[in-house]
Amino acid sequence: MTLNVRTLEKQHALVILAWRYPPPYDRYNFEAHQFEAHLRDLLDAQNAFFALINATGELEGFCSFGLGGRVSGGDYRAEALDIGMGLRPDLVGQGHRYAQSGFGNG
Repeated sequence: MTLNVRTLEKQHALVILAWRYPPPYDRYNFEAHQFEAHLRDLLDAQNAFFALINATGELEGFCSFGLGGRVSGGDYRAEALDIGMGLRPDLVGQGHRYAQSGFGNG
């Protein structure tokens, strides 16, 4: 399966914020009471969030590089590129393997 990495747009962010994971992955659910703050974070270019789009144009996940990839409680004293990823809830635990991905804005 191929994924394309594209700039995360508002319509992607709105879908991602609505995703709900069952336990034990529910810790990754975005809190509804902080919706506006989460939306701003996802769309902030400094956080470098990207949409992961499959060959049929469906959003399968998202990723971030840099500040957006950090998790609370992490040790960030050493210089490194932080990478974060999220997968659509119905795809979690399915053993998907992705052959390649490409960067683009299209």
